[in-house]
Amino acid sequence: MIRTGSISLILMVFLLPIVNACAAAEPHIPLQEQQAISFKQPLLQFKTPRHLDFCGDPVPLERRDVWERLDKQFLLALSREAQIILWIKRSRQYLPFIEAALRKRGLPDDLKYMAVAESDLNNHALSPKGAAGTWQFMKDTGIRFGLDRQEWTDQLYSFEKETAAAIAYLTTLHEQFGDWMLAVAAYNCGEERMARAIEEQDTEQFVDLSLPRETEEYLFRIMAIKIILSNPQLYGFMLEDNELYLPYDSTGVEVNLPGPLHLRAIAEAAKTTFRMIKELNPELRGYYLPAGKHRLFIPRDGAEGFTERLAASIARTDAGMKSIYIVRKGDTLNAIAAKLGLPAERLMQWNGITSSDIVCVGQKLVYYRAYGKQ
Repeated sequence: MIRTGSISLILMVFLLPIVNACAAAEPHIPLQEQQAISFKQPLLQFKTPRHLDFCGDPVPLERRDVWERLDKQFLLALSREAQIILWIKRSRQYLPFIEAALRKRGLPDDLKYMAVAESDLNNHALSPKGAAGTWQFMKDTGIRFGLDRQEWTDQLYSFEKETAAAIAYLTTLHEQFGDWMLAVAAYNCGEERMARAIEEQDTEQFVDLSLPRETEEYLFRIMAIKIILSNPQLYGFMLEDNELYLPYDSTGVEVNLPGPLHLRAIAEAAKTTFRMIKELNPELRGYYLPAGKHRLFIPRDGAEGFTERLAASIARTDAGMKSIYIVRKGDTLNAIAAKLGLPAERLMQWNGITSSDIVCVGQKLVYYRAYGKQ
C-alpha cells in the first residue's frame, strides 16, 4: 500500500523537470525593454500632490477635505489611460492655439485645461444637454458671445471662434467674481447660480461653497488634468513625438459668392476633397455656402491660385444656385423643364423622380441654375 506522502514525493520528482523546462523556455527580457513595453503603472504608486496652484492662486491642499476632493479626481483621471493618451496626442492640435489666445488677452495659461475637461479636446463633442464643440457652449450662451447658428453654419463647432468666445466669457466672469476659481466654476454652473450661492452662503471661497456636485468636481477635475498633462512621463505616459496628432497645415481665405455654391466647388478650387473642407471648417452644415462673404480654411498647398480657380468654377457651373419651383395646376414635368430651360432628366435626377408623369400641384421641385439666370 502506497502512503499519501509517498505519492506526493513521486509527483514532485516527476513534475520538477517539466517546471524547470518551462522556466528555461521563458525568454529573458531586459529591464529597459520591460519598462518600455508597459506604460501602465499601479495607481497606488502615484501620489496626489500636497501643493498646487491654479491660475496663480494656491489651492488650500493643507485642508484634508480639499485634498481628498482633488485626490478623487486625480485617481479617476489616471484610471482613464486610453483617454489620457488621446489628450496627449491631441494636445498639439489644440493647446498651442489656446495658449497663444490666452497670452494675447493676458489670461492665465491654466485655463487651457478647461478645454480638456469640457470635451477631451474633441471639437465634434456634443453633450446630451446640447452643449457643443471644444468648449461645450450651450446655444444661448454661444449667441451671447457671438457664435452664429444658421441653416448653413453652426459656429459652436468653429474651434477658432469658440475659443475666442470662451475667453470673452471667462473674462466677463472674472470681472464679475474677481477670482479665477469662482469664474471657472461659474462657467460650468452659470453666473446667476454662482452669484446666488455666494450671497446665500456668505463666502467667496470656492472650496467652502456648496454648489452642484458636477460643478464642485469640475474644478478639481481640471486641476487633476493640469497635474497629469504638466508631466505625463511622471505617470508612465511616454509617447514618441511622431505619435502626436498634428494640426492640419491650412490657411484662411476670403471668398465672396454671388449666389449659393456647392462645397465641392470650393474643394476643387483648393485642390482637395469635400471631406477635407468639412474637417477644416467643422462649423459648415450641409453641402452649400450661401451668397456673401465667407472666411474659410483650406489646405496651404492649395492656396496658390485658389481665387482664380474658384472664379473659373463659378463662371462655368450650371448648377450653382439652388432654387425651388412649386408645381402649379396643369404643369407636367416636361413643361416645367422647358420653362426652366433644363433637361427633364436632370430635373428628375435632382428630385428622385422615376417617371415624368408623377408631379402634384403644390409639390416643391429642387433645381439648380447658373448665376445670372432668373
